[in-house]
Amino acid sequence: MASKYDDFWRAHLDELAPLVECAADGRTCALDVVGLQRLGQRSSWYGSAVVRGREYQAAMAHMVALARLVADAGVCAEWPEVEFRFTVNQSGRLTVSTTAPRPGSPQARAARSVRPAASPMPSTGEDMSTLDPRVACADVHRLLEQLPLLATPDEVRFANGLYFFYETGEGSEHAPRGRIVRVGNHPRAADRLIARISEHYRNRQGAKNGSVFRRYIGGALIRQDNPASPCLLPSPGAGHWERQGLSECERCVAYEERVTTYLHRSLRFRCVRIDDMEERNRFEARLIATLAACPLCRPSSTWLGRHAYSLVVQASGLWNSDFIGGPQLNHRDLQRLEDLVAACGQTCEDGDDDVDLSDTLLIIPCCQSKRGLGVLDLSTRTVADFLSPGAVEILGTGRVAAFERPGTSIDPTSAKHSALRLYTGQPYETSRFREALVSLMRSGLHCLIVSGGYGLVRPEEPIRYYEAPIQRTTPVWRRRIPMLLADYVERQRIRRSFGAFSRQYASVIPARLTGNDWRAVPRFTRGDEGSAYHEVPRRVGSAVMRLVEARFDAERATDGSTPWEPST
Repeated sequence: MASKYDDFWRAHLDELAPLVECAADGRTCALDVVGLQRLGQRSSWYGSAVVRGREYQAAMAHMVALARLVADAGVCAEWPEVEFRFTVNQSGRLTVSTTAPRPGSPQARAARSVRPAASPMPSTGEDMSTLDPRVACADVHRLLEQLPLLATPDEVRFANGLYFFYETGEGSEHAPRGRIVRVGNHPRAADRLIARISEHYRNRQGAKNGSVFRRYIGGALIRQDNPASPCLLPSPGAGHWERQGLSECERCVAYEERVTTYLHRSLRFRCVRIDDMEERNRFEARLIATLAACPLCRPSSTWLGRHAYSLVVQASGLWNSDFIGGPQLNHRDLQRLEDLVAACGQTCEDGDDDVDLSDTLLIIPCCQSKRGLGVLDLSTRTVADFLSPGAVEILGTGRVAAFERPGTSIDPTSAKHSALRLYTGQPYETSRFREALVSLMRSGLHCLIVSGGYGLVRPEEPIRYYEAPIQRTTPVWRRRIPMLLADYVERQRIRRSFGAFSRQYASVIPARLTGNDWRAVPRFTRGDEGSAYHEVPRRVGSAVMRLVEARFDAERATDGSTPWEPST
């Protein structure tokens, strides 16, 4: 039966074929389809479809129409063994990519080690039963990404629903912004969502007995520190820490605080409102089963859950053990979830302006003053964690070369501090600068600091005390930093880039990184008060704070009276 979307996609058929050819060549290609949004009042235009030859699978009505047209027209028939993913995002951008990694790549070898044997994809439409978990899992992540990312239980604005935890460092091929690592519920009582989440965050002796999530995390931390700990004996899951109802001993009581710290530093969560208990319980079970069955959402090699006593947790990549292997989401479930997310989004908008910034990159400079103040409330990550192996090598050789330049030095005996805490001059002295940056990074913002010695560092990256003015190391970084930034932007799927820095730093940064690129390069003239040495970094801090307050809306951030040169 034809839908209102069929004519729209038919009009773009000639443009779809080149996109498929591009994707078949290993590239991700895109098309502006914002006109699609004029066809209805859908609360969300997120959606995806998978097409292989003349077979397809999709869930949302607008994606079913697209997949059916592409399959019937034989657009993908030239590559019968390749699965093409068609994705429309909320901004009206259609991307086409292949769902499998390139043959021979490390990702492909890893995928072969965990992916179950392939089965024929049914050529069905909106009346399908269980969805392919790769399709359903991708759509679940995209739908939930519309909701605010929360840090504490008191930020939740309704009493009934499900919660979804995300963990620092855990992403996947189709969830680069962060994959879901736990689905939670309050299955036997109404109006207990906030109370249930609070039970995970309690910091007192015996708190682990009220939360299997805490027992999993604490047991993993103990096992990571000492696999032979007597707190885990006589067997996995049976020791006094991992078994519900037993008390901690003097050895492991301190892990209550460590679990709470880990939750605050490494995990954030989203909530969707579901008032009906039966519906809520059904969604919990099917969501867990679907996420666990997705072969593309695998845990990283460093995931803490690999030390959990539950083999189900270790294998699934979820801090859940119930419902794994059970019934999964079907088409009707996914449509209902879309409606629930849309309704919840309206509720959340009343008092929360949180935004997803995981496609946004901010570039700022380092500074000369380095006193290492306090502790940063972010998990440790390095820029190398986000780069390809080739780029990591370029970064490493650049750092060696930079510290071999005359007039540079690094103190190998100094304590390491996160970069955002080590730097204590401007722009880091700007009021609320650090707090605002940490808050935005929790919303997914990518931030890179340009350093004369280290080249590029993440704000949460531990570095030593050093001296390396950018003027002395420009010859080292002028070629390397553009390559590093290009690699970072491609691997992290950055769509928007912002930068605020002096002209000296601008000399090592390419003029444009993305299609949506904005720069603030403050200038200092002879008639200005103060000195350029102090005033330019202060203006950089002001520019960044203006961007933050404008929620990265460049037009709102740009003030005609401000002495900088925005480059758009």
